Amino acid sequence: MTFIRLVVTCLPVLAVVACTRGAQTTPTPGTDGPSTLEAPYIVRAAGAVKPLRGPTDDAAAVLGLPLIGAAALPDGVRELRVGDDYSMFVGSPAPVLRLLQRTGRSDGQLVFVWHEHVAWPKRHRATTCTPWTDSARTCAFISPVALDWTSVIARFDALGAWTITADCASESRTMPNGSVEIGMRHITDVGELHLGRIVGSAGSIYRCNAPRARTRTSDGRAAIAIYDYFLDVIKQSGGPPAA
Repeated sequence: MTFIRLVVTCLPVLAVVACTRGAQTTPTPGTDGPSTLEAPYIVRAAGAVKPLRGPTDDAAAVLGLPLIGAAALPDGVRELRVGDDYSMFVGSPAPVLRLLQRTGRSDGQLVFVWHEHVAWPKRHRATTCTPWTDSARTCAFISPVALDWTSVIARFDALGAWTITADCASESRTMPNGSVEIGMRHITDVGELHLGRIVGSAGSIYRCNAPRARTRTSDGRAAIAIYDYFLDVIKQSGGPPAA
């Protein structure tokens, strides 16, 4: 069994470069409307917050959003990005959820992101894609579904999605010499919980490999609760339409 350490990083604000917005218009909470989500990002030089990689950062690239470590938000504004990992099935869409909360307002956006290659059959209809590079590109479908974002954000808040930092898969084992080694066992192709958080001037990320397998500790069970609720929210979108 391979033991790997899980690292969670946080970053105070660095040099402020400019103020930008991720998309054009914000849907009215609880109604069908434009599926874009605007955020008053303050772009800064990337620092110690590592990229999440995978679908969450790929969605940011497609939608023209800054990565977690390269943006801040004004005081009183926070954003949560929740994602899963890609399936081993080539070209399968992966879900990403964006939640934005500011005083008196809560908004959200459901996104599905996937990779395309010129040699692969087109399977899904995209809202937008990156330019073709070396015969490949990344595409995203932005769901028009509007949920009760206030309730969704409150539930993620109650589950600790903005604050969780502990290793979900921390396990201990006794070595032949009697010493105790603490680490984590990596499991492939069974899902991952990815969290990207911007709270005012602070950014942080969190990853939990195979959350549903992490039932032995309270930290693991906390990650399971966040992951399961995320999947429940995603189910309400219906997924990307066929091409």
